Amino acid sequence: MVRINRREFLQLAGTGALGVGTGFLLGEAIKHPMELLVPYPVPPEEYSPGVDTWYSTLCAGCDARCGIRVRVREGRVKKIEGNPLHPVNQGGLCARGQSGVQELYHPERISQPLAHNLDSNSNYSPISWENAFNQITQQLKSLVEKQQGDRVWMMTTGTQGHLYGLQKRFMDTLRSPHLMQYTHDNHTNLYAANRHCFNTEQLPYYDIAHSP
Repeated sequence: MVRINRREFLQLAGTGALGVGTGFLLGEAIKHPMELLVPYPVPPEEYSPGVDTWYSTLCAGCDARCGIRVRVREGRVKKIEGNPLHPVNQGGLCARGQSGVQELYHPERISQPLAHNLDSNSNYSPISWENAFNQITQQLKSLVEKQQGDRVWMMTTGTQGHLYGLQKRFMDTLRSPHLMQYTHDNHTNLYAANRHCFNTEQLPYYDIAHSP
């Protein structure tokens, strides 16, 4: 047994008390803010407290459009996994697809419309969704009435399938050919080539697994 005198005992006791006090103060300083659990008066139909809900969809991280399954719990996305039943990725999913949750909840994400402001030092200023839709509607309506719809340009990331068809129908309604895709692998020329050769604006699918 280790023998200690009264002075050493008081020193050890004081050091221990100081450590406990410091830990308590640090815990109070860095603890998370209190959050209250408020139940829905009328919960959404798909809301199930404590139950995971899986949704199958496509990843928009790149032009591959891999099949994914999204785990949602109590209205929030928790995890993204590859869909093993999808023919493109067969369950695999890259880091970009896995990090898709950050696009929804990252604190520095763009969470509201930004208007280009030419009269101030700031390039963009936040506006409400209602104001943004009103401005866009008024400007598009004015151009259509003047038969100047071809002055409208739309620039998007790489899109395919139904989304590309929806964007093209919108631009065709305005009588504007300026639907541009800005990606590292631009498919605009491929769409145009397939339209002239095969009369369809779709990208080919290469079935390598069943090729001779």
